[in-house]
Amino acid sequence: MSQPQWKFLANLGDASPLDYGGLFVYRDETGDYPPEMVRIEPNSDDDSDGWEVRRIVLDYCYYDKAENVLSDNKYHQNQPAWFDNGDGELQSVADCMGIDRLELIRDLCSDDPIRLASGYRMIGDYHGWDNLDSYPETVFDRGELEKRFAIELA
Repeated sequence: MSQPQWKFLANLGDASPLDYGGLFVYRDETGDYPPEMVRIEPNSDDDSDGWEVRRIVLDYCYYDKAENVLSDNKYHQNQPAWFDNGDGELQSVADCMGIDRLELIRDLCSDDPIRLASGYRMIGDYHGWDNLDSYPETVFDRGELEKRFAIELA
């Protein structure tokens, strides 16, 4: 398996991601790795507290309509994902985000990385981003972020 070659696809966050938050979506051009997204969120209204940077692997989900099970495990597709444990949790996410539950399922099962990222964004916004990446990086240097994400910020 080769090393991933990440291609930037879209920013689903604000047009000024370092000031108001960004959500960058990537696809591996080799096809060996699932898509990923990077969420950048300022820790305060000024640069003094730095930025929280989270990198999240976008696992494809699988939906068994007959069993009404949404799984994020390709090897055990009958095991519900942690965010759809069968007690209406995914419905609560969909209701909170103002979309239909089946639309959220379509996003989470999509092979389109942007739709997949949109679904995971709703999960992160509802359940908290620590559930998707519990070890975010804190960056205190704006110049470092501008250099690291030059393509995404252009």
